[in-house]
Amino acid sequence: MIIGKNEIPIEPSLLIHLEKFGFKRDYATSSLNRNKHNQVTTVYYLLHKRFEMEGKLASCFKVKTTPAKDKKEKSMSREKQKVIDETSPDIRVAFQQK
Repeated sequence: MIIGKNEIPIEPSLLIHLEKFGFKRDYATSSLNRNKHNQVTTVYYLLHKRFEMEGKLASCFKVKTTPAKDKKEKSMSREKQKVIDETSPDIRVAFQQK
């Protein structure tokens, strides 16, 4: 879920909680419908994630990664580790000589 890009599902029970935090319902609904990135949408998202973790709401904000991307990231981290392993002895030798 990307605020400003994806449609934000409005959960009426969360609007009640936003009102408890001092946000007006109309302003919150308007911000959510326009996909604004502001305090209201941030608090809404965090409340939604909290209730989701507690099992009170279903997840609507899951972002799925493709397996190909995961493989690419793993191979990149292996390549980085290989570079570190290859350069580490040179660094150790340089410090030992001083």
